Amino acid sequence: MTHRKDIDGLRALAVLAVIAYHVFPKEVQGGFVGVDIFFVISGFLISGIILDDLERNTFSFSEFYARRIRRLFPALLTVLLAVFCFGWFALFSDEFRLLGKHMAGGAGFISNILFLQESGYFDTEAALKPLQHLWSLGIEEQFYIAFPLMLYLLWTKRFDFPVFITVVCLVSFALNAAIYSWDSVYAFYSPVTRLWELLSGVLMTLLARNPDLRKKLKRKAGFGFLNDEWIDAALPIIGLVLVGVLVIIPAPHFPGFWALLPVMGACLLIASGPENAVSRFVLGNNAMAAVGLISYPLYLWHWPLLSFMRIVYGETPPVHLRITAVLAAFFLAWMTYEFIERPIRFGKGAKNKIAAVLVVFVVAVGCAGIWVYVDEGIPFRRVVVEYERSSNRNELLNLPFYEPMDSACLLHSGMEKTKNAYCRFSDVNSRTTVAIIGDSHALGTYQGIERINAKLGVNTIVMGYGSYLPFIGIEEAMHESLRKQRKIRTAKIIDALLNNDDIKRVFICTRGPSYIKGGELGSAEKWGGAIPASVFAASLQTTVTTLRNAGKEVFILSENPELWPSPRNYLVRPFRMVTKMPVFLKSVEFDWQKEYLQILDEIKGATVIRTLDFFCPQKECLVFSKEGKLLYRDNNHLSWAGNYFQAEHLLAGGYLTHENTTGEKFHQQKRGMQTQNSNENNGF
Repeated sequence: MTHRKDIDGLRALAVLAVIAYHVFPKEVQGGFVGVDIFFVISGFLISGIILDDLERNTFSFSEFYARRIRRLFPALLTVLLAVFCFGWFALFSDEFRLLGKHMAGGAGFISNILFLQESGYFDTEAALKPLQHLWSLGIEEQFYIAFPLMLYLLWTKRFDFPVFITVVCLVSFALNAAIYSWDSVYAFYSPVTRLWELLSGVLMTLLARNPDLRKKLKRKAGFGFLNDEWIDAALPIIGLVLVGVLVIIPAPHFPGFWALLPVMGACLLIASGPENAVSRFVLGNNAMAAVGLISYPLYLWHWPLLSFMRIVYGETPPVHLRITAVLAAFFLAWMTYEFIERPIRFGKGAKNKIAAVLVVFVVAVGCAGIWVYVDEGIPFRRVVVEYERSSNRNELLNLPFYEPMDSACLLHSGMEKTKNAYCRFSDVNSRTTVAIIGDSHALGTYQGIERINAKLGVNTIVMGYGSYLPFIGIEEAMHESLRKQRKIRTAKIIDALLNNDDIKRVFICTRGPSYIKGGELGSAEKWGGAIPASVFAASLQTTVTTLRNAGKEVFILSENPELWPSPRNYLVRPFRMVTKMPVFLKSVEFDWQKEYLQILDEIKGATVIRTLDFFCPQKECLVFSKEGKLLYRDNNHLSWAGNYFQAEHLLAGGYLTHENTTGEKFHQQKRGMQTQNSNENNGF
């Protein structure tokens, strides 16, 4: 293996594509394919190093891993420590706790596994995870751990390893294409479905070592009428086009089959060698090569800077701040490479001992991350005491959505434990149960209603799914591939309501306006698959009529206001003072919900409760309770305080009374509960 400036340039191309995507996500929507290019380069270089040593009979596992440690750990340690220090002084409890978890995952090179497990409806958005980008490093390190052993065994056993690697590569790609259709998150983060990209680089190494095969493939590529010179000139150009096409025109689905384009492009650029015009003048020029040399620390630095800026700023920062963050990342990357990485990697001293010391430091950083996670974000930090606790606004710790199902509910309802399913049952030994059905807003509504019902001596059950409407016939507006599954899920929820005589009242709670509009308030982006208003209205009416015919009393919670921007924008925090509170107008909320509210006005057989009136008693909507507690956990889900705030209004309106509780008895119960709640500071 000899040093190739064009490979450095290809690294630069990859990292610049990723950075452009993160800085200009709307303009460079496909820049994330830079990671796929990195995978190909890694497979090419690592396999070349190992095969060189195997051919010389000098391969050593300890030496190989020591080299990898000296290459990867110095910059990673530097960034992890910097992220930890900034997080200590700037992040709230929930933010720092999550950062600690990701620090531990980054130090243990399992970030991709953690992010795979975290994916879900209530997951924190990627922009608020400063170490999100370490998922790719996790996949590479998992490859570095397993691949040398596999290649060593194939080599020593004289197995035809080119054939073996080709077969494994094809199997991995097939799994990627197949799994993506039903679990795109797994296909994105899993080392199994990404292995083919790294092995594609390995195949380029094997091709470089087989001149006869190169000539044969070149003749086939020329289709019998193009000479070698034409092919040598065309292949790198084709490779550059394949690498760049998805950066400019993003793939509708990724990875899947679309990942072939950047991977094949990177393979062609590598296989074309360093002497063609593209390699020499486009990739191998001094500027690109220089960026390529610092590409690893640059990749590590750029995302934490952009993410922390997003967290502190409260929303996507303006372009000039994002560009400033990238310029800072370039400076820090050069400093890291020049004064940390190079001295440790190429300096004098016992190489293996240096590697051992680095391992100890990485383990220590991983343990620090575990400590932060286990200790709930280190609650004695100044940012928590002076900014979070003192303002009594720590509702960002979220509702307990971590356990959305319990066995009692599954048994009572007959539902099955599936992804994004909600099923909770509070049994107070009553013959009367109040049911709540819907999407994640139903689960959020459950907490406050359940607590009040328990004091009234009434059971409470919630059933639903994230981003899902349990309305009879609603599946007809969905993609054909979803219809059967959605119809079955809806039937189970409706059957549970109809077959349980103890269920007297049913509350329907969904994020209705967003389904009709196919998006969310304050965002120009569309989800896709908006449900026509006519279908929404017809399926809701059918559901209400079915429940009413079974003797159920039906209530529809219209929908709480959607907070824009994020609730964190309303909080004072380190490095940012809220000098002017964002305006949260009722008129904006009403315009957003107008079409949805018109549908509800036409529904027969149900009592519609306009929760907009609870949260917007005047021209401006409420963000905090009278005790100063934040009513929202994100831009559309209620916090603990918001949940109970809504439930208190339902109680005051008489919607949560026991079926036999009337007149003075009800008012006595309500007055007693209000007194108790006041003494408990709302119980939250």
